[in-house]
Amino acid sequence: MERKDEEEYDYAAEEAGAGCGVCLVEPSFDGLIGTKQYDYGYLCLPSMPWAKGGVEPPMFLGKDEKLPLLLSLVMGLQHALAMVSGIAVGGGLLIAGDTCFAWQLDSEMCDARDYLVSAAWITSGLLTAVQVLRAKILGTSFYLGTGLISVMGTSFTFLPIARDMVVSEILDAQNEGKCNSEGDCVGFGRRGYGKFLGTAMVAGLFEICLALVPPKLREKFFPSVVTGVAVMLIGGALISTGIKYIGGGVFCAENDLSRSVSFGGPQMCTENGNVVLPFGAPEYVGLGFSVIAMSVFLQFFGSPFLKSTFLFWGLMFGVFVAGVTTYEAKEGDYTLRDGNEVPAKVGRQYKYFNDQRIKDANYFIFLWDTTFPIRFAPEYFLPILIGYFVSSAETIGDITMSCVASRIPASGKNLEQRIQGGLLADGLNSILACLFTSPPNTTFSENNGIIALTACASRSAGFSCAFWLILFGIIGKLGAAFNSIPICVVGGIVLQCFAMVFVSGVTIATSNFTRRNAFILMLSLGFGLGVAMEPNLFEGGGGFGYYSQNLNFVYGFWPRFKTCKEFPRVDATTIIEPAYCTVNNFTWTSEDEEFATHCVGLEGLYVDAVTVTTNDRVKTCVDDNGDCCVKYDKGKKSNRTTAITILKTPYCLGFVTALILHLLLPEDKLPGEDDKDKKNKPEPQFKPVEATAAIGALDKNVVALMPDSSTSAKEEFAYESAASNRGYIAMGLERLDAETMDLKETFDVGDEKDPAYRNRWPSDDFRDAMLAYFEAYDELYLDVMRAIAIGMGYDEEFFTSSNNGNHQNLRLLHYPSVDRAAIGRQKRGGIHTDYGTLTLLSQDTVSGLRALRLDGSWVDVEPIPGGIVVNVGEMLQRVSNDKFRATPHQVVDDFDNDDPTVPERFSIAFFCNWNKDLDLDCLPGCSSDEDPFKYDPVNAHDYITGRLQGTISHASSARQ
Repeated sequence: MERKDEEEYDYAAEEAGAGCGVCLVEPSFDGLIGTKQYDYGYLCLPSMPWAKGGVEPPMFLGKDEKLPLLLSLVMGLQHALAMVSGIAVGGGLLIAGDTCFAWQLDSEMCDARDYLVSAAWITSGLLTAVQVLRAKILGTSFYLGTGLISVMGTSFTFLPIARDMVVSEILDAQNEGKCNSEGDCVGFGRRGYGKFLGTAMVAGLFEICLALVPPKLREKFFPSVVTGVAVMLIGGALISTGIKYIGGGVFCAENDLSRSVSFGGPQMCTENGNVVLPFGAPEYVGLGFSVIAMSVFLQFFGSPFLKSTFLFWGLMFGVFVAGVTTYEAKEGDYTLRDGNEVPAKVGRQYKYFNDQRIKDANYFIFLWDTTFPIRFAPEYFLPILIGYFVSSAETIGDITMSCVASRIPASGKNLEQRIQGGLLADGLNSILACLFTSPPNTTFSENNGIIALTACASRSAGFSCAFWLILFGIIGKLGAAFNSIPICVVGGIVLQCFAMVFVSGVTIATSNFTRRNAFILMLSLGFGLGVAMEPNLFEGGGGFGYYSQNLNFVYGFWPRFKTCKEFPRVDATTIIEPAYCTVNNFTWTSEDEEFATHCVGLEGLYVDAVTVTTNDRVKTCVDDNGDCCVKYDKGKKSNRTTAITILKTPYCLGFVTALILHLLLPEDKLPGEDDKDKKNKPEPQFKPVEATAAIGALDKNVVALMPDSSTSAKEEFAYESAASNRGYIAMGLERLDAETMDLKETFDVGDEKDPAYRNRWPSDDFRDAMLAYFEAYDELYLDVMRAIAIGMGYDEEFFTSSNNGNHQNLRLLHYPSVDRAAIGRQKRGGIHTDYGTLTLLSQDTVSGLRALRLDGSWVDVEPIPGGIVVNVGEMLQRVSNDKFRATPHQVVDDFDNDDPTVPERFSIAFFCNWNKDLDLDCLPGCSSDEDPFKYDPVNAHDYITGRLQGTISHASSARQ
């Protein structure tokens, strides 16, 4: 079968109009509501934790499926709610929130919190539409966008750097005496954020360039171990932030002990409405864990809709609890009045939720209602550039998983083109995001789970998600509401968001777990998580705690005094000769302030001290608040800032370590990697031509490895889905005809190198035997297809390129011994035709297989020692326009046998299919005007998956 030109197909058919046609709605009731097209009950029906089964998922809706308006809006709302909290956290809630503290105050930046949250939602909506569109760039082979539900949101990758740049700008202004008399460094936080935006815009060009380089070069720098480390450390470094929020806030957490030493009491937390308590107060922790408790509850009882949006509903529950509860003040408690801590009135009830900000907020907010002075900060360019490297790695993984969830090829040219388009959109969107006053954007990985859970990959849902995000952003009161939520409640969401990112990284990093990659993981995670746990390693003072500016000026890996060009001066008085008093020829000295008075009282002679005053440089700071340097050497300060930012930022240090080790360390040598190894590799233990002799022992091993279906062992290897087509199916769970369930158990294995799905192996010996079978069967399949090609008048290799994608499945079948009287005339395997191109079958010595002839009679297919049964499947029948016929067959027992027990039977079936990304169209010469093509073209993978869903759905639901 000739492969359709993918590039021409994508542009001419699938991507015409950049995919906008998927949003067209039919002007009818069903076009608006769609009750015939989708089971809304599936989304809303709660689950019971003790239930064994569950509702069957709805039919899968492909990426180009046109959805009814209501269904599109509901699906889009799920995606929007799943990401709205994360966008708010990374889009300004934390960045601007850092500038609201009295010790690092910029009132203008603090007041911009509501705007930044709303702008982040609007920006994410606009940029999601760009990513979902997928438009081909005229005159080139490049695309813009993935053409999938690749939703965009503010990237957590840049959050630590943005916060550092904003706070550092304020602290520098304090050191230089540029703040007003009230300590408000008006505009300096905004200037720091403007520097971040400007520098991120320039660095964003890197991701655009990366999208245009050859795929093989990209793969060199983005192996799973490097990308996994980067993603893990993004989440791992910020998990502690979630814990600090749950306890009451970051600043009170980081300064709890240092303030106690200096002032005799703990640092109070002031970000939870009018309730001011020490860090770790049970009231704060309880509110934070109420969010997590609701998330857990929804995983037990929630419907698919609630489960996929659990972060949002968990946050809403925490807000509800905070809104209906109050704190009764005790003796010694404090509260807030006009932003200042004042003693609380004993016995009075104080609220955790302050709604004044919501009342003061504008009803509508638009982009550029607040602006920031765009600047370029060269000292932060390299850390931000590394951030884009990490963000690109995350995007590549997200797009791959989006292809898997959308049930389109997750390898080959299709994946390469979507990664290229996704990276190009990511880079361009990040630059646009900065122009829109929002941090750089990237794809959100958690939305892939929503695609899989709802069985809806239609881009119509992606466009609806964009609509909802823009709507959320425009409504100004919503942004103010998010900024009014107690920080301990926000902590419950932040902890789950960043832990989710960490888990995604673990999945990526361990996908190719070799000894070499384990070493890379060990060292890079050791450095990355190490500096996250102990930030003092490379910067004295460890951040923005009490006296931290003095400490990192004098101490640390690279103290700031080494970059100071001009130190402050203070007047110093030196005593050359001390004051003395002479009485009756007796002279003495003293430093007592009343010395002169006492001397006169004794009628003595008092002589003042002789002193000299000098103006000296002070290299250890002149006060406790960071007044340490009058003028820095710009070059040295820039170099230090770059180096320390990389060293103290976990994902920067860990990522650089992983990348360097990956580029330098040799790969582990594995048997079979080159011709020399292949010569020394022993022959496979099991071959199809030896199937009759070996099959019984092999399949009995399978049964021994997987005990009774009621045990946890078989649950562990249970059949997953029709899309993956892998795993164990217990007896009675598969139905091949409408009469009865089959009396057999099976174990399915797919391509070991498939990036979308993974085989699960009971043991290494079992894996080696099965892969040896798979390889030998696959070679035989291509030989048979060569023979068919010659017989049809084609070139011998005509079918090779369309059948060499390992879209095959190996199935072990065990028909247990049963009582003949108990089963009556029930079949071991119902009447059916196979769905693929060909089936290669090895049998043991027990008969039972029967095939239907064209004349309607059944013929026994008796086992032949060393023989392989070749069976035509539906795919070959379709493409040959019925020149080949799929053979109906069944497995029964021998009814003429008087033995009361039906003997057990073993067989191995190798189901051969066309490559996943091909369409089943008519073969050359198989149709004419007199005999037109009888079938509609259909994708090979979609066809197999659809046919399997009708027979094995019971098996997949039995795992629940």
